[in-house]
Amino acid sequence: RKKHLGNVYIFGGWYGILTQLLLDSYNHTTKSIFSIDIDPTCEWIINDTIKQDNVFAITHDMASFDYPITPNTVINTCTEHVTQEHYDIWWDKVPKGTLYVLQGNNFWDDPEHIRCAVDINDFKQINKVSDCDVEFQFPCPGPKDEFLRFMVMGIK
Repeated sequence: RKKHLGNVYIFGGWYGILTQLLLDSYNHTTKSIFSIDIDPTCEWIINDTIKQDNVFAITHDMASFDYPITPNTVINTCTEHVTQEHYDIWWDKVPKGTLYVLQGNNFWDDPEHIRCAVDINDFKQINKVSDCDVEFQFPCPGPKDEFLRFMVMGIK
């Protein structure tokens, strides 16, 4: 049985790919999907490829973003791309009772990765989550060596 995701906010949604994956898998469980990214190219790609009335692409900095509609689900796939201060400002704005999904890694070789975690416990600590319903890490091939990807999910 699929959980009703309601109003979904995606921060750093891989140029609309995550929005499309949610539509393909959970369309009947979402009210609206907001894809927020600081890169304006993401907005253009989503608006050009996903033509649904309940999908909104927004170019915006996640720390200064204000929710136009109360979120039921918040997904952040770019936790390693922001400073701790920037993340904390964003996290403090996520309303209590919201389903969260956070993704990150320990891939320090990318110059855009400024806040990587060492392991899943470090990832939970720097992202200020403790009572996760789901948490895992898995190895991924990298350009030089293998790295770890982390994911946690729960209710804030």
